[in-house]
Amino acid sequence: MLELFLQREKSNSVCTPGELIVRGKRLCFTLEDVIREVPGQKVKEWKVYGETAIPAGRYKLALYDSPRHGEVVPLLLNVEGFNFVEIHVLNFASETLGCIGVGMGRPEDNSCLHYSRIAFTALMNLIRPVFTRGEEVWIGIQNPPA
Repeated sequence: MLELFLQREKSNSVCTPGELIVRGKRLCFTLEDVIREVPGQKVKEWKVYGETAIPAGRYKLALYDSPRHGEVVPLLLNVEGFNFVEIHVLNFASETLGCIGVGMGRPEDNSCLHYSRIAFTALMNLIRPVFTRGEEVWIGIQNPPA
């Protein structure tokens, strides 16, 4: 089994930056929609379609042939209130609908990601062999401290 960990940073007005950590080391940076989660409330009470990060938690991953992206991507399973949450190549939060983008670099204002294809390839090279062996891949997502 492989466990990924996404540590979110504080959201700005348009996105949530973070870091994807594997075995205690940063694999890449992440970019998501704004955190709107309200603990104790149902997702439908705080979700804004296309502008909301998924709830923090632990999710099993599957490989999914994404018609939207035209390639196989990691798909988070059983995300309350969300469908087809993918990890994929992107540069700006406007390119996600609740999904997680990955990149190898980012500017100081955390407004976008750089070298997204390189980060995505590194992630896929890490997880494909795990799936090939028939093992599970999970991702834990943690919101920043309040």
